[in-house]
Amino acid sequence: MKKLWFVLIVGIFMIGLVSAVCSDDNQIIMKLFSASNSHGALWNDSNYDYDICFDGFVPTTPHPECTVENSFLWLNSVDNSHASTTKTDDYATGVCYGNLECGIEVIDDGSNCEDGSEPILSLYSQTNSHMAAGNFDGYDVKICCDATEIYWADANGVLIDDSMPNIGDTIQAVKTGASSGTFNVWEKTYINENFLNIVGNSSSGNLVGKWTITEKNLIDAGGTSRFAFEVDNSDEYSEEIGVNGTYDDSLMEVTIVAPACGSNYSVDSSVTIEVNATDEDDFLEGNVSVGGVVVDSFVNGGVSFSYDFDVAGNVQIVAEAVNTRGKKARHISNVMILGGDGNYVAACIAEPKDFSDMDDYVVEFDASTTRAIVVSNSGASETPYNPTDNPTKFSWYWRFMPENIVREFVKSSDSLAYKFTAEFPIAGDNSAGLRVEFS
Repeated sequence: MKKLWFVLIVGIFMIGLVSAVCSDDNQIIMKLFSASNSHGALWNDSNYDYDICFDGFVPTTPHPECTVENSFLWLNSVDNSHASTTKTDDYATGVCYGNLECGIEVIDDGSNCEDGSEPILSLYSQTNSHMAAGNFDGYDVKICCDATEIYWADANGVLIDDSMPNIGDTIQAVKTGASSGTFNVWEKTYINENFLNIVGNSSSGNLVGKWTITEKNLIDAGGTSRFAFEVDNSDEYSEEIGVNGTYDDSLMEVTIVAPACGSNYSVDSSVTIEVNATDEDDFLEGNVSVGGVVVDSFVNGGVSFSYDFDVAGNVQIVAEAVNTRGKKARHISNVMILGGDGNYVAACIAEPKDFSDMDDYVVEFDASTTRAIVVSNSGASETPYNPTDNPTKFSWYWRFMPENIVREFVKSSDSLAYKFTAEFPIAGDNSAGLRVEFS
């Protein structure tokens, strides 16, 4: 059966690198007792709380066995330790991280390392030394690290490991810690040649190249095969990935995480608006509007920001996006901004989401998360209402297109007013609109 596409229109109407704490244990290089003049410990120490973090792409093995070849610092103990830049009988506990390459520079003017990067650690001296996080003034011995990694990622920036992208997908070639260069893509199974070059662009401190895989690419490469890339003919290759020779398109998801539909706040409140946006096969571009006015934008990953609600009333927050294939996604959250006596209502459709792609003509609708509040006594009293406990306070007006079917429940106690199934015999674009009245 052909798929159904739904557009939901929800209306509201009223009557009357260095960090104190790493985000993930796999990003911890080592630990200090404090940010300066500190003893140190290995990454998994449970007593020291100040983390030295690797803030970029996490390697497959972030905490390998530390050897003379991969260690860039030496401790005299696994915890409560001084440090040395060279291994000795007394300093034999190595500090390493993935394949991170670090060197020692003595810098006495407070500047960064020679390549412009910021040191991850500063030592007072090269032996028997206390440590400080980052580029600490007065601690002139700097641990300068090359954090460069090269890897394939999907459109969300997630490492492509076991998965295989498809024809039509847009994937990324990434080199961390770089700002310019060309990605030379090699076919490694049949022709073993550099068959495609992609100019990289600087993005959040990394060099990124975007490749939308076409059928012609696979033909030029000799068939469905495996691919690796290097940057500027460096002979340093990424891991190989395979490409599935079929078309596929993963689901694009746009969700307003906060504030939840039906929330209420006092006027002049500063509220965090958080949007998650994912599409592993395509890049997306979107915006967030409040009360019909665009206030921010986002790409894959989403956005989070503070917004000041300075006008009382029923306010609609909309996050919507379109991806590189032209597909759309949208999510709506209606909230109530309380400022003075009156009735406030937030209409909410929990299911289905906007622009849902349905395989069945029977669709479940759920608007039970709709909420209302009555403010009285000069704002001293706030009484909440919901359709389950107070059904006769709400009136529901549904309209389904293109059939122009209307469902009306005026102050009805029937739960089918807000939670029901509806049949859509016409494949293609369908829409459902809801207006909620409260009195």
